[in-house]
Amino acid sequence: MKKIYWTIAICTLLLALTGCSDDKEEEAFKSEETITYKEQEIKVHYYYNEMADYIESVRDNPDQDKETLYIQKVKKAMVEHGEADDPTIMKMIGYEFLQAPRDLDTMEEDLQVLKGKQDTIHSSMKKAMEKSIEVLPGGNKTIYVVPSSSEFKSNTNLMNGVYGVVYGEYAILILIDPAFNVENLEYTIAHEYHHTVNFETHKSERKSNLDGVVVEGKADAFAKQIYPDVEIPSVDRLHPNKEKMVWDMISENPDTYNQELYDETFFGSREKKIPMWSNYRVGLQIMDAFLEKNPEVPIPEWTSMTTAEILERGKYAEKFE
Repeated sequence: MKKIYWTIAICTLLLALTGCSDDKEEEAFKSEETITYKEQEIKVHYYYNEMADYIESVRDNPDQDKETLYIQKVKKAMVEHGEADDPTIMKMIGYEFLQAPRDLDTMEEDLQVLKGKQDTIHSSMKKAMEKSIEVLPGGNKTIYVVPSSSEFKSNTNLMNGVYGVVYGEYAILILIDPAFNVENLEYTIAHEYHHTVNFETHKSERKSNLDGVVVEGKADAFAKQIYPDVEIPSVDRLHPNKEKMVWDMISENPDTYNQELYDETFFGSREKKIPMWSNYRVGLQIMDAFLEKNPEVPIPEWTSMTTAEILERGKYAEKFE
């Protein structure tokens, strides 16, 4: 009888310890965090658990459309976390890289690695947000952190494991790979945060290709001031001949937006010998010219300036005359 009681006691203890361990693991990872700094509130949502639910649903329902399950398990949660009056959330969930992962085993492994690095991820984001808010206050924001699908790893890896996109003045989407670089994560957060503050003043995201170039230039100039030593492949300086060629293409129709032109200057064109990320590179060179001639202008002031003001006061185009 004593053996039976002893066995029951041991089993009960093991179950209790296992339960405590699971509770601690669950408690250690928070799907939602809030960064509060100088009266500004930044909500951060991590979609690791939703991604795990998607994987389980696909395995339980192999005949069901993966994209439908992804919408139900991941994208629906993103919509629910968005600002009620922010119509850009629907644009965000339609982003081309935000698609249902096909390689479930790899994604499952990635989720475990990301959860193991969660303290580093969140502390890096908090640090970047506080540094950014310190020099450029703005409104409240929401950051959506989604594990990058293996199908798009090549794109994410080009940016050292972190890919950021902004939709309007509220929402920042971060696609992250387990092999992310901490410095690049912080730089990306600063870059994307600047976009949101810029859009508080300039509501339209893309009035023209030229506007888009200057918007990216502003964001990189901002991030570079906070993280001057971080190397970002998308802002490597262009050869003067390439710079002039891209500038001529962008400035030819300064008041219109052309998707084909954007694709050529962002993705590059072998046929036209246009380097990748040329729009970003020219954008930063435009801002470098502005800041060289106007070092006294504070960040909030040049953030709110129009494209025409930046070009006029920076005299960027004069170098090609």
